[in-house]
Amino acid sequence: MTGPTRSTSETRVWCPSRQPPGPSRRTSEYAVQSTAAVGTNPYDLVVTDQRVHVPGRDAGTVHTFDRELGSVTVHDGFDRPVDLLAADGSLWVLDAGRAELVSLTGGSVDTPAPGLAAVSVGDRLLLSHYDDSLVSLVSPTEEVVWVSEVPAHPFGAVLV
Repeated sequence: MTGPTRSTSETRVWCPSRQPPGPSRRTSEYAVQSTAAVGTNPYDLVVTDQRVHVPGRDAGTVHTFDRELGSVTVHDGFDRPVDLLAADGSLWVLDAGRAELVSLTGGSVDTPAPGLAAVSVGDRLLLSHYDDSLVSLVSPTEEVVWVSEVPAHPFGAVLV
């Protein structure tokens, strides 16, 4: 029996051209400004002030582009990256296959279980651990602040 294999096909993301403000916008009014190859099964698209980040869940990579989808950096070595979040001045990769957060600038923080969804709360991250029926609050400087058991399979992370 062989294990799962990763597809070598690529997915492309596109950036629409900017349109003048107006009350009516139809899809046909948008033109593709640029495209970029991002690997297989991109799970999310995270836009920061200067960069576009695309975690590729099946590829185990995070592609980072400038805002025009040029100059690419490929961060690899992840299991199933699903999101990026800002905390403590860094971008942290949420990996659904690992019980840790990994910073794009180096370093990692252990978590109680792999995370599926998260939300930034100041310099901390609220994580949903779907397969383990947990939520946790994690600080990149203090590590795990608290963990709580919740009803089965929390899908999202919301702080009220």
